This record gives sequence, structure tokens and C-alpha cells, in this order.
Amino acid sequence: LNWIKYFVAQDPSYDINHMTFFQFDQIFNKSVTTFADLLGVENPDLSAFKAHGGKTLTWHGLADSLITPELTIQYRTALEKNMGRAKAVDEFNRLFLAPGVDRCWGGYGPSPVDDFGVLVKWVEEGVAPDVLPASRINDDGVNMTRNLCRWPRLLTHNGEGDVNDASSFACI
Repeated sequence: LNWIKYFVAQDPSYDINHMTFFQFDQIFNKSVTTFADLLGVENPDLSAFKAHGGKTLTWHGLADSLITPELTIQYRTALEKNMGRAKAVDEFNRLFLAPGVDRCWGGYGPSPVDDFGVLVKWVEEGVAPDVLPASRINDDGVNMTRNLCRWPRLLTHNGEGDVNDASSFACI
């Protein structure tokens, strides 16, 4: 909601609580027009970013109720098609999917715990991540842990062991 007030409308007093459907459509269209070049995923050419040594670490909750994870997977696929297949894209971009996680957090699945630290280690030390550590305290107070898999591998329970422990899962 702050996105609408401060970035799109650029008016801290903008009343988002009484928007009509027409006003919502207008503000949505303004958001796309204003920010698509900066934040959009229409352009799968990150060659300039890669040439400057840039790295991106993306994760997406598979239970995201607003932005479908398929769009993130489509963007990754477009990067691969445009920039030299999976191995070339893996040099600067890693995608991780988080089962059970909603919009950035929430849901019933563990969320990444130090994604920025993992990115810094990759940029500064050259340690590219194959897994992304995640955890969540469930409703029973139990710490659920996972090592989220680098795309396109999938997180799978090994058939034995504690379902709350990352060591009971493998990336296949």
C-alpha cells in the first residue's frame, strides 16, 4: 500500500482506503508505465549487468498468492534462451523456489534466512550457492529447516527422517 502512496501517486496523503475500481486501474497502469523499465521483467538481456560482474539471487515462494512463481520461472527461461543456456546464466543468476511460502514470507513453508549474506559471499568470495538455507518456526513451535534447491532441481523428501529437518530432503 505504501508503494501506491509514495512511489506511484507520489503523495503521502493519497487515500488508498477509498479507491474505486476505476482509480485502482488508473494507478495500476501508471505504476506499469512509470516503473516497468526499472522493475519489470520484460527484457531478458542482462548482458551489460553480467559484463560488469553483477550477480542476482532470486527466490520465489511457490504458494505466492499475488505473483505466480511460473512468471519467475518464465523469466529465468527467457534469460537462458537469450543469454546462452542454463550454464551461462548460472554464472550470474541463481533461482530458488520455496515450497509453501507465500508473498516474501508467510505460508506454511520455511523462508530463506540469509539470502543477502549468500549473495554477498557469492559476489565477494566467488562462492556460488547451490542451496539457499531456509527456516520457519511452525505453529507447534518447531523449527522447520530446508535447503532450497537451485533451479531447476526440486526439493524432495528422502522418505525417512524428520520432515522438519533439512537433512531429510535432497535436491533432485
